Amino acid sequence: LVENAEEGQVFALKPGEYTFSNDDGEVISAKISKSVVIKGIYSTSRPVIYGRLQLDAPISLTLSQTVWDGSQNNTGDQFINFKGVGDYGDISISNTEVRNFVKGFFYLNVKGSIPNFTISNCLIHHITCDGGDLFDSRAGYIGNLTIEKSTVYESAKSRDFIRYDDSSSSYPSLTTNVVVNNCTLYNVGNGEANYRLLYVRFVENKLTFTNNLVVNFNNKRGFTNQAKSDQSPTLSNNYYFNCQN
Repeated sequence: LVENAEEGQVFALKPGEYTFSNDDGEVISAKISKSVVIKGIYSTSRPVIYGRLQLDAPISLTLSQTVWDGSQNNTGDQFINFKGVGDYGDISISNTEVRNFVKGFFYLNVKGSIPNFTISNCLIHHITCDGGDLFDSRAGYIGNLTIEKSTVYESAKSRDFIRYDDSSSSYPSLTTNVVVNNCTLYNVGNGEANYRLLYVRFVENKLTFTNNLVVNFNNKRGFTNQAKSDQSPTLSNNYYFNCQN
C-alpha cells in the first residue's frame, strides 16, 4: 500500500504491529516514490512498524506518533535511505521512536536537496552506526537540519553524531543551518573513537547547539575538529558530564 500510494496520501494507523516484508517473510525496506504521511491515531498507543524506508524519488515525508523498529531488519542499513535525485519537499519526524537500526538514522548520498529536515520530540536509541554515522549527509544538501526536544541514547558508539560532508560544489552560494536544541544525549559516542558530535564540512554552515544535556560522550575529537565547521557556533545553556574534549 505504501509503495503504491498516491501523491499526498495519508496512512493513519491503529495500534498494533506492521511489517514491510517480501514473499519470503523477510523484513525489507518500503520503496516510496510519492509524498506520504504515516502517523499513529493515538499518541498513547503508537503503532510499531518493522522495516526501513527508501525514498526512490524526491518527495516530502511526514512521520508522526509511530515506532520504527529495525530489530528484524535483515539488510543492516539505515532507517531512511535517500535514493532519489532532485529537489525534495520537507521531511518531518515528530513524536516518534526510532530504535534498533544498524548503520544509522538517515543516509543522504545522492544529489538531493531538502529545504527542511526536522526531528522533534523523538526518542532515538540503540542505533549502532556500524558502517555509517547517525545523521549522515554525504552528497546532498539540507537547508535546515533541526533536532529538537528529543532524547538520543546508546547510539553512534564509534561514529559521528552528525556528519555533513562538503557537497557545496553541487549547491554553490547556499548556507546550511544545523540546530540541536533541548535534547538529551546519553551514551552517544564512546569507546574513545576518533569521531565528533558535529562533523560538518559544507562550506557555508551555521551551527547552533543550545539547551542540551550531554552525558558520557567519550569520542576523542570532542565537539568538532573541522576547520570548515562554523568557527563561531551558537552555544548556550548546555550541560556536559563525563565528556572528553
